[in-house]
Amino acid sequence: MKIVDLKTFVVGAAWRNLIFIRLDTDEGISGYAEATSHNKTRALTGYLEEAKGRYVIGADPFDIENLFSRMFRLDYSYAATVQTTVISAVEIACWDIVGKALGQPVWRLLGGKCRETVPAYANGWYTGDRSPASFAKRAAEVAAMGYRG
Repeated sequence: MKIVDLKTFVVGAAWRNLIFIRLDTDEGISGYAEATSHNKTRALTGYLEEAKGRYVIGADPFDIENLFSRMFRLDYSYAATVQTTVISAVEIACWDIVGKALGQPVWRLLGGKCRETVPAYANGWYTGDRSPASFAKRAAEVAAMGYRG
């Protein structure tokens, strides 16, 4: 199996752009991941485009460690936010492909589950009324839905 394409999707949100990738394989399996970093949209999409031809296209998505190592070491630079965000997204998309190819959830491939549920933090109050009364009302609403944080 080989990766034949990397597509980038930028989705505007209220306070930042969200960046997602899709890796497509020659066997028709696609893997998805997020590559968002606050206020770095053009840097990330630029590096994704560069990494696409340099490392990703033609790679075997099962050889995740090799792909990670090549992306991390061969650009001869300090692996900062942009580079590590892209590497992380490509790696997660590969794990998604591997899980789909093997019919297994990614959590099982990465060592199994450690808990039955995962606590979630309720937030999204970046727009609208930011008064203490409004925050209290929203907090009461999400607490009623079962959120504790």
